[in-house]
Amino acid sequence: MLAKSAIVGMKYLSKNGTPVTVVEFKDDKVILFSEITKMKIPVSQNYPLKAYEGTRSPLDTDPMREKVNALMSSVSTQTPISTVKSKPRGETLASIIDPYLFEGNKTVAEIVKAIERRKLPITEGKELSSNIRARMVAYSRKGWKVEKSKDKKVKVTEPGK
Repeated sequence: MLAKSAIVGMKYLSKNGTPVTVVEFKDDKVILFSEITKMKIPVSQNYPLKAYEGTRSPLDTDPMREKVNALMSSVSTQTPISTVKSKPRGETLASIIDPYLFEGNKTVAEIVKAIERRKLPITEGKELSSNIRARMVAYSRKGWKVEKSKDKKVKVTEPGK
């Protein structure tokens, strides 16, 4: 059937199987409302429409669509990401290094010695000097100032201070 012989307010299937409702006839166009995209679509009066049978369209019987629907229903039954509680991290290497960088009264080597004296399990087997330099680089990339004095003492300050 052609769109020009459709009845306003009735549901039909477009040529690709999408459920549409005829909204109005305007000039030489027929305005359809797509049930999928929720948009009005102007089509010519010679646009082919198919009869809408019940609540299922040919798209619902597509095997690929059935696979996608099955996958989506299994995903929706899983716990949403936002409700998953993360485990507390405890003390991190960054939380140990940062106070020394903010104080600004130690060199990198002195910071390494101070951290090693604390004998924390998180620092075992770590190259502390590399981690300290990495923290300095991370702060400089965020716009913070990394200052080194003449006697090589390192200080990280917030931007604008």
